[in-house]
Amino acid sequence: MRRARRLLTAALLTLPFAFGCTPLVRRHPGPPPPLDPPAEGSPLRDYRGAWHVHTELSHDSGGTLEELCQAANAVGIHFVVVSDHNARRTSESDPETGVTLLHGVEYSTDRGHVVALGDRELHPAHRDSEKLVAAIGSQGGLSIVAHPFWRSDSWRWSDREELITHLEVANLAVDIAEDIGAALFRLPFYLIDSTRALSGLLDRPTAELQLWDRLLAERPVFALGACDAHSRWYIGYETALPLLTTHVLAESKAAADLISAIRNGRCYVAWDVFGTTDGFRYCVENGSGRTEMGGETTWDEATRLRVHVPADARIEVRRNGVPFALATARRWSLPLPGPGTYRLEVYRNETLWILSNPIFVR
Repeated sequence: MRRARRLLTAALLTLPFAFGCTPLVRRHPGPPPPLDPPAEGSPLRDYRGAWHVHTELSHDSGGTLEELCQAANAVGIHFVVVSDHNARRTSESDPETGVTLLHGVEYSTDRGHVVALGDRELHPAHRDSEKLVAAIGSQGGLSIVAHPFWRSDSWRWSDREELITHLEVANLAVDIAEDIGAALFRLPFYLIDSTRALSGLLDRPTAELQLWDRLLAERPVFALGACDAHSRWYIGYETALPLLTTHVLAESKAAADLISAIRNGRCYVAWDVFGTTDGFRYCVENGSGRTEMGGETTWDEATRLRVHVPADARIEVRRNGVPFALATARRWSLPLPGPGTYRLEVYRNETLWILSNPIFVR
């Protein structure tokens, strides 16, 4: 009898999902807040974005572009990078919501998946990765390795990777799929607060960060955080978009400004579900001036790292991939002892909250 009661309870809990019921409550950041004024000495503003999102042009997504823009606006997203499978859209903004749309493509290649951004046309011969990446680069586009450790789609590295300059170091869809047992356990909580229920599946992407540090030892490679939302009936855009975001520091949210900032690594990965990260700043200052994320400067005795986070947090500085300094603070100024590749990991309640792109001190 007790076993039958448990089975009945489980069935009742999962019935809403079988019929496509949405959660009873969703919590999310809300509409995009008024932008903070630029940091002192910088014209840059912080734009919150959803990187790597699919619509009905992808075979495994059911969401429309209109639904995506409405959801993005509702949860406080300023821009969306749409990357449908082997298909491209063209519009650059949604006139109703004001959400900026950056249109890329997720290509399936012989060595894994590549997201192209900033090139001009669709490349139909997409199976050969080397030819594809070369074609994207010839049009001024970026080639980003998507979910580098995802099952059969893991990226198979070669010695000719100089055109790969960006890497998805975190991917929401992979986090959920790799811990499906825990996801099923959270079904009752999902009905109450879908975004919070899924936030418990978000872990520090250790393998991806180790790979990134190995690549950084050879050349500049910049990190992005992929929402990889597909808007299926059980996880809609409003649930997925706030969980993992990529923030871009740019002068405006015009497509050209955002792509330029992404190209130059002037962005950071944020788990905004654990608290808004708007206003995060990280730079290096010395006798040559101020250097933002993704930038390069020459070391002198005045060289200092400066960081500001929106709330007290544990800030870990990594130099050449190795933990170098640690502080619990909201503002921190740290003298740097010499050249290195410096990046930050910021933790809130022992959970990774912010992941900066590096600054290169030569």
